[in-house]
Amino acid sequence: SSMIACAALIVMAHRAPSCVVWSSLIVGHCLVMVLGLGLLLGLLLAAGVFVSADALLFLLAVGALCFCVCLCCYRRHIPFMAEVTHVVADVIEEHPCMMTVSLIGTSIAFAWAAAMGLAFAAIMCDWVKQEDPNPISNLEMACFLGGLVTFFWGL
Repeated sequence: SSMIACAALIVMAHRAPSCVVWSSLIVGHCLVMVLGLGLLLGLLLAAGVFVSADALLFLLAVGALCFCVCLCCYRRHIPFMAEVTHVVADVIEEHPCMMTVSLIGTSIAFAWAAAMGLAFAAIMCDWVKQEDPNPISNLEMACFLGGLVTFFWGL
């Protein structure tokens, strides 16, 4: 499915590069805000806990701030980014073997996610087996958080 999405993005980037650049700047931030609001509301409704509107307003403010910073910083560079997108799409359409790079990257990302998922599952199973009242030491927690950073950095 990622290969289909990659091919569709290349076709879109070749036909309308400025639309691809604008949509990547606008749609991403808007979707993050909508998903964040949906998750927050879903969590509040599922838990039956009613929190003040401060958390909701904070989430909206952070999303809007990220959106404004992105537009203010990148607005001048959008024509250049559109030209770069068009050139890259031309190169990929002229040399379809470049799609294998996407396939290899997708395969490596899947293998990385599976390996790290198994490692985290093994760590959690080990922690569950321990019968100590405080089974997780600070060192173990630091190593686990370091592993999470490594996981997301590797993706």
